[in-house]
Amino acid sequence: MNTVKVKPWGKDQGEFVLINEDDFDPKAHELLEPVSKDRPSSRRTVKAEVGEGAE
Repeated sequence: MNTVKVKPWGKDQGEFVLINEDDFDPKAHELLEPVSKDRPSSRRTVKAEVGEGAE
């Protein structure tokens, strides 16, 4: 299962929160760069894209 980094929503959560990719909700989370085992992570923020059928 893939995970993604999202902006923390609480003050005690650190720089980011890892959540399951399937749990990502663009209405509730601000996506940071997705985590990949193939490349090192960075702190660059990217905009989340809403998939087809999402409102």
